Order: sequence, then C-alpha cells, then structure tokens
Amino acid sequence: MKKNYLQNAKRFVRNSLSFFSFILLFFTTMQTYAQNPQCQWTEKIVGAGFDYAVSTSTDNNGNVYVAGDFDSPTLTFNNGITLANSGVDDAYLAKYNSDGVCQWAEKIAGKGFDHARSISTDANGNVYVVGYFQSDTLIFNNGITLSNSGSYDPFIARYNNDGICQWAEKIAGTGRDEASSISTDANGNVYVVGYFQSYTLIFNNGISLANSGDLDGYIAKYN
Repeated sequence: MKKNYLQNAKRFVRNSLSFFSFILLFFTTMQTYAQNPQCQWTEKIVGAGFDYAVSTSTDNNGNVYVAGDFDSPTLTFNNGITLANSGVDDAYLAKYNSDGVCQWAEKIAGKGFDHARSISTDANGNVYVVGYFQSDTLIFNNGITLSNSGSYDPFIARYNNDGICQWAEKIAGTGRDEASSISTDANGNVYVVGYFQSYTLIFNNGISLANSGDLDGYIAKYN
C-alpha cells in the first residue's frame, strides 16, 4: 500500500511538472511572438552631405514627427518635399502621416551651426522642438526669429500640426549652452533639460541660473 502511494505521488508530481512546463513554454512562445514586431514601412531623408534624424514623436491621429539637422545643399523628403540649406548646418522638422507619406517639412535656419535635438507632441496636436544655435539670427517660419547671445544658445519652439511656428524662445548665455531633450504632460506643460557653460543662464520671466563649475545641467518648465 505504501509503495503504491509513493508511486502515485511521484506520478502526480511528474504530471504536474509536465503540465506547468507546457504552460510555461506556451506563454514563453507567445511572448516571443508578441515581442517580434514587423516593420510596416521605412523612408529615407536624402541629401549629399551629413544629414541626421535625431528625434521622433507621434500624435493622437497616428502622425509621425521627426527632427534633425542637415548640411547638404538640398534635403529631400518623399512626396516631392525639399528643403534648401541656408548656412552650415540647418535644423529641420517634418511631419509624416501613418502611411509614411511626408505632409510638410520646415527648416530652422541660420548662417552657422544650428541643430535640433528633441521633439514632443501635446494632446492638442502641437509639436515642440528644442535644440541649440550658433547663428547670429535663427529664422523660423511665420516671421519668428531669435538672436544669439553668445556662443551656442538653446531654443524651444512650438509648431501647430500644419507646420506653422506659433512661438520660439531662447535660453541665453555667453558660453556654449544646449537643450538636449523635451517632454510634455497632460496639462500642456513643457519640460526642457540640457546643460550650460555660461556663468549665468537666462530664461524668460526673469529666471536665471548661476554656473557652479565647468558644465552644469538644468531643467526648466514652461506653461
């Protein structure tokens, strides 16, 4: 009797382990398939020089935004859209629909080295871009410009979903200062991070930061 009991117990444990092994294998296999995404489309942004895409974001309608910079004389997107370089390096912002067709592209232009570094969208379909510029004057569309205060100044700009610049602000200093990332929240606030070399970094609204060493990081919130 005791021997039969032990044999039955062993058989139960063995069958249970086999069952749980099957369940584990099943979910592991399903997870493997779930983690194997398939590319839907890809598009290149074409030029003869050094041209970069550095950041992307999406909106609630499935549109895709991309930002970067280019030194090619002409930057070519699909759908017959092109941008002409205005200096050394120009920043750009472009919108694609969910099928990968470019809807519009806008440059952020000057005569010097001007770079976009990060973008983010909000619930209203606006797109925000940050970067830094070395040009004496940085030109957006819609008649908006920024003047440089030193070496490299960070900038933040907002565009609507038609690619029209709504406003642009610089973060001013006399040294090399950059904005590297941007994020938005559900309440429409905008957060910017970067670093600064200037002795004093000046934001709008009378806010400033004093440098404590060689390079200091910063975070700023805009409404």
